[in-house]
Amino acid sequence: MIVLGSAASEFVQAFMVREQLPASYLETVRKFYGPLAQRIFSLVRSSDRVPVVGINGAQGTGKSTSAACVAGLLELRGLQVMVLSIDDLYHPKSVREQLAAEVHPLLSTRGVPGTHDMDVFKALVAAARGGVSDPLLEIPRFDKGQDDRCANGTPFPADGVDVILFEGWCIGAEPQLLADLEEPCNALEQKLDADGCWRRHVNEQLAEVYAEAFGLIDYLVMLKPPSFEVVYEWRGEQEAKLRQRLEKQGISNSKAMDEAELAHFISHYERLTRWMFTEMPKRADELFLIGEDHEVFSNVRNGTENMRYLISTDLDATLLDDTYSWDDALPALKQLAERNAVVILNSSKTVSEMQELATELANSCGLAGAPLAAENGGVLAIPEKNGYRISCLGRSREEILAAAHGLRETEGYAFRGFSDMSPEELVERTGLSLDAAVLAMDRQATEPILWNDSEERWPAFAVALEKEGIKAVRGGRFIHLMGHTDKADGMAAALDYFQSLEPSRVWKVVALGDSPNDLGMLNAADLAVVIENSAHDSPLQPAAVQCIFPRHEGPRGWNDAILYLLEHNE
Repeated sequence: MIVLGSAASEFVQAFMVREQLPASYLETVRKFYGPLAQRIFSLVRSSDRVPVVGINGAQGTGKSTSAACVAGLLELRGLQVMVLSIDDLYHPKSVREQLAAEVHPLLSTRGVPGTHDMDVFKALVAAARGGVSDPLLEIPRFDKGQDDRCANGTPFPADGVDVILFEGWCIGAEPQLLADLEEPCNALEQKLDADGCWRRHVNEQLAEVYAEAFGLIDYLVMLKPPSFEVVYEWRGEQEAKLRQRLEKQGISNSKAMDEAELAHFISHYERLTRWMFTEMPKRADELFLIGEDHEVFSNVRNGTENMRYLISTDLDATLLDDTYSWDDALPALKQLAERNAVVILNSSKTVSEMQELATELANSCGLAGAPLAAENGGVLAIPEKNGYRISCLGRSREEILAAAHGLRETEGYAFRGFSDMSPEELVERTGLSLDAAVLAMDRQATEPILWNDSEERWPAFAVALEKEGIKAVRGGRFIHLMGHTDKADGMAAALDYFQSLEPSRVWKVVALGDSPNDLGMLNAADLAVVIENSAHDSPLQPAAVQCIFPRHEGPRGWNDAILYLLEHNE
């Protein structure tokens, strides 16, 4: 089962307490809003501009809460998020009173298209995408109690914006056909808009001003309740709770609407809400279906054919068992090949070793043409017609050896690295064949060592290396000396390569690993698969929002996780 990562779980539980949400909300985030946050993260990563995510939801669907939760999950991934509600874009009361006098009296009631200042929204998007040109630019805030815009808004983020979450009841709405406006849809329209002037004005606003603004939305999410009648009931529940709260506080409950006032108010929204329920589900990028209990119970994603999996996998004790076989993972590997997924071998192994493995993968299950992230992200090998184009992403092996051997000579540290061993010795220490040992020793950006000194002397050695720009990472068998790159860098470089080939593609990045050496890669993935390894004291806890912890070790656990992923189309 896919679970929330530890950091995400802690955030959501604190968020639930703050927002007074039921215990079931944790499962809603795990199944629905966590994956949505990851898809938005992928959108940000693949976009050449700040994306705008529109979140449409009728009253009572929890759109504001959902937007806040998703924003928090994205911020855990290091993004700067602007959450903007269309309610904060209402025209000041004086402007709406002018509209009521000049166009139609119903425009004095805020809410419908024509009562928002969409120029402010366009200015905020332009500032986010092109840099702030106006130092006085603010995110407006609206006081519903005073029915007017607040005197002061929120300053535009000084550090810039990575993504905008734009939420509101009519986000992304499209105009109706003129013929559909002829008949009133409720008593309000029949009595107060008999000639259709108000609804035609609203429709014109949707076709012109709002169409331009909504055209800036890159990804549209819809939260859809069962019916408009349920929306009316939910709003009635909100008003009843408001009356109870005001009574407990000894405050006049005149601000809470009675049944007649509520029916009049909701009638302003009925036409467009029903229209969106009809036409938006088939064009929204994501549709979340909400039951009468306010809980999300289903998610429909349109355009998923544009999504492609990029699988970044560790090898030893992950895809390979202790006999260096991946036979137990063959069913999943074959399904990935059928889905045109990219499988990147991301390992401490050398390019020479991984070339042979990649050839075997291509022959056994049809997976071919993927880059190799070798030597813990220090080297990227791009496939070409007659082999691979090799790029060094970190410090060269020559630089690493010069620093480490220099310390050994001057300080007397006791360690033995690959450069000190013969192929025969490496065979004895690892169980590799002689040919495999020769390939393992053909290194370009790392040096694996066995530490033969005391643990008390290790910290000083590590600090001295760090001063030379070299870090030491403990793997399953060896300590790896390398520059400041890791498997996450190799994965990112490979992703950049594929995005350059297919810039419009949405990539789902899945990382699989078993040891601390894999943690950076697991943290950076959309979904982290932690393969159990009995050699480690406790399982890893990646920072990724979504995680899978299969029950079996090695390639069997690898197979279980990938098949689960594909079966559930996560």
